[in-house]
Amino acid sequence: MRLIPGDHKVTLLWDNFSEVSPDVSTLEYDFEGYRIWRADGWERPLGTSVLTGPNRELWQLIEERDLVNGVSPDNGFKTPFSEGGWEYEPLINLPGKDEYIAYFRQNVYNFPMDDVPCPPGLAELECDTLEALARYDLGFQGGLKYYKFVDSSVHNGMHYFYAVTAYDHVLSAGVPTKVGYFGDPSSNFQYISPLSDAQQAEVYEEKEVFVVPNPATAAAMEPWQLEPNQDDPTGIKVEFRNLPKCNSTVRIYTVAGDLVETLYHDGSSGNGTLPWDLVSRNGQDVTSGVYLFSVEPEDGQYARTIGKFVVIR
Repeated sequence: MRLIPGDHKVTLLWDNFSEVSPDVSTLEYDFEGYRIWRADGWERPLGTSVLTGPNRELWQLIEERDLVNGVSPDNGFKTPFSEGGWEYEPLINLPGKDEYIAYFRQNVYNFPMDDVPCPPGLAELECDTLEALARYDLGFQGGLKYYKFVDSSVHNGMHYFYAVTAYDHVLSAGVPTKVGYFGDPSSNFQYISPLSDAQQAEVYEEKEVFVVPNPATAAAMEPWQLEPNQDDPTGIKVEFRNLPKCNSTVRIYTVAGDLVETLYHDGSSGNGTLPWDLVSRNGQDVTSGVYLFSVEPEDGQYARTIGKFVVIR
């Protein structure tokens, strides 16, 4: 499973390994469906981290789909994502995609034990994806299909865990009759926090770069506050949003011009969010007051941006 943060959304991608693997006990292919889980309201209790995950009671089932075979709920997923299903359509905008897949399919068919040479002009990840598609089409080892789900009922900066679990059905005389065993979300999860998108140079708006919450009060920061730990001594944060899509330096000052902290942000991948824990460069919690910030992009296509925000302790 892979999670991709977005602006007020999280995209989940996972493969079909559960469908093509037999039951370890019966050696039967008894896959029935997938369940998508999300955990909200995690506060990082003492002794926990994003690796240990949330408490069991925080998990909630947000989507379930299965094979259309007479076993409830019969809510199929084997249609393309663009048509309302879950089938991921990779490299949909790649010019000459069909010709490339034909090339990979022919090479895999003739030399199934070898890696297919990557054609000039394609990235390594694109070639890996094309080879996986070709192997899947041919039914060869290493072929996988991928699924996609987008959760748009989330808020930027909040803390979420996701899990995708599979469940099987009970076979009677080779026919699926009812739901069988299902996976536990606590055994397969990842952490994510949705992010604002970075601004492109050609549509860059300085006024769209801002700090949230503003003013930064205890009540305003409480929904996303975590219990402090050694890496995060306060457990609180503010976020700079809609930063440039490039490397930038963000400097924070008092109104008197004293430098409070210097932060570095890499927005080249599209991430426009930068968190700050309200701890100064001297390791002290900042006090109440008005603060100025300066966003200094390394890309000359962007202008230096100045803004301000308020902290109320």
